[in-house]
Amino acid sequence: MNPEDIISAFLSVWEQQPELFNHPDVSDSLGDLQKQLAELETASDEEIADCLEDWFSDYEAITDAVDASSTRKLTGANNAGPKTDDRAVVNQYPEITEILRNRVPRMGTKEDKS
Repeated sequence: MNPEDIISAFLSVWEQQPELFNHPDVSDSLGDLQKQLAELETASDEEIADCLEDWFSDYEAITDAVDASSTRKLTGANNAGPKTDDRAVVNQYPEITEILRNRVPRMGTKEDKS
């Protein structure tokens, strides 16, 4: 699993399964994790992911939840195929070139008139 996936999976578990962090041993060590992450404020994703992995590896339930979260497929708009109308996925290159072609002659005539 790459560092971004580890961080994302951990945050997903943090938000979706807060009960895993309510155990006394876990909640006591959250302060240590917070201090470690504060020291890594300008660190790379890899260093942050390593820190998170080192911390949650002591807690089997959290480790299992992070592993399960990282292997889930995205659903809905996040997993849309190429036939979607989502503008972020659709190739807009043909539209952009058409817009540019239409504007270039107009821009050229304005420059000629001045």
